[in-house]
Amino acid sequence: MLRAYRKNDYTGAIEGYVIETGIGFVISVDYNRFRQIFMSKEQRKKKREIRKDNKQIKKTDDAKKESEQSITPPSKAKENVQ
Repeated sequence: MLRAYRKNDYTGAIEGYVIETGIGFVISVDYNRFRQIFMSKEQRKKKREIRKDNKQIKKTDDAKKESEQSITPPSKAKENVQ
C-alpha cells in the first residue's frame, strides 16, 4: 500500500514553518512463525509438498490400521470361543 503525505508544521521561532512532503509504503505479510517471513518461494513450495506427502502417508497408514483392527461384537466373540 502506498501513502502520500504532506505535513505542515510550525516548529518554533528558530526553524519557522516547515512543510514535509513524501510517500510511504506498507507491506503486509501473513505468517505463523517469524522465520516464515524470510523464506524464499522455493522453500515454501518444498514445505507445502512435504506436508502434502505426509498427509497422504498418514491417510494410508490410518486406513491400514482400521482394516487391521476388526472389532467383533460381543455376541460373535462368544460364538468363536465355544
